[in-house]
Amino acid sequence: MAGHNKWSKIKRKKGVNDAKRGALFTKLIREITVAAKEGGGSVEFNARLRLAVDTAKAASMPAENIERAIKKGTGELEGVSYEEVTYEGYGPGGVALYIECLTDNTNRTVADVRHSLSKCDGSLGTDGSVAWQFDRKGQIVIDATRYTEEAVFEAAIEAGAEDVERATLIRWFCNERELAKRSALRRNEFISLEWGYRRSGSRRGDVTTDGVLVLGIDPGTAATGYGVVRRSTDGRVVLVECGVVRTSAKEGLPIRIREIYDAIVDLIERHRPHAVSVEEVFHGKNAQSALKLGHARGAILLAAAHHDLIIAEYAPRQIKKAVVGTGNASKDQVGFMVKQQLRLREAPTPADAADGVAAALCHCMMGSFPR
Repeated sequence: MAGHNKWSKIKRKKGVNDAKRGALFTKLIREITVAAKEGGGSVEFNARLRLAVDTAKAASMPAENIERAIKKGTGELEGVSYEEVTYEGYGPGGVALYIECLTDNTNRTVADVRHSLSKCDGSLGTDGSVAWQFDRKGQIVIDATRYTEEAVFEAAIEAGAEDVERATLIRWFCNERELAKRSALRRNEFISLEWGYRRSGSRRGDVTTDGVLVLGIDPGTAATGYGVVRRSTDGRVVLVECGVVRTSAKEGLPIRIREIYDAIVDLIERHRPHAVSVEEVFHGKNAQSALKLGHARGAILLAAAHHDLIIAEYAPRQIKKAVVGTGNASKDQVGFMVKQQLRLREAPTPADAADGVAAALCHCMMGSFPR
């Protein structure tokens, strides 16, 4: 019967496979062209080009196609000029997106990206709005059915891999330099299914559909005020918790600094904030007091850095001006405006707690967040 013979089936399958192969070749050619354009046409001295050529050879791309793509990148042959562009934005629920593109028309590409995000309730952000949440990592994928996990793990550790994940495939994450060399693969004769770069989300606080949390801190060696607020994606801010960390007055300074550090670590681990907003040292006439306050701030900054959080520091005048409208506001005025802005029945007490909440509010007004 016409259309149901063996050749028709082969033709359909071949057409599908050829289309997939053509799309893959187009993608690889673009990568080779851009790599050659940025780092030169020498495979020996251009790690990115070497990686792109190896990927193309693994996909059975003809050598003349690879050579032609390199020459287009170096300008020896005329052709379409591709450039690498990145965009940052937010998806549904404020999910951070880092988008990498190869394009020959940046105006068309940015319009397409903006339209795609808007259609899915997302938005296009500014440069730097989400890039801090991502790291560029090398990735090597190996068939787990052909090699033992122990052998791959040992080779990965020897090569300086940062992490190894195992499922039906073994994913080996490393830095960019080791990915370009792939020396451990060659020494151990592993056959990788794929290799390349990927963006890895870093763990700097949780961003959920409920918004992001900000921990504000007013440092002090005797009493450290703190406030945790949640900023929703529509900009509304609500108070989650506030209070004061009091240290043992009879203890020496090292013990009190450790108590502050432990208390801040406990707050961070309980709330997992997106950022920590810390008030800077007020430079008064008493240098000894300023020095002790600097020790307390150091413990707070260390606790935030150990948890890989965003750290924002604001001068007292900046916080007062953001919350009250004037940099010369009194503590009573700060407490009153904190109550008004968060729609509280009464101002947080004691005043140190209100100052901690004010530091968090200041970052909510002046910092950058997912939208």
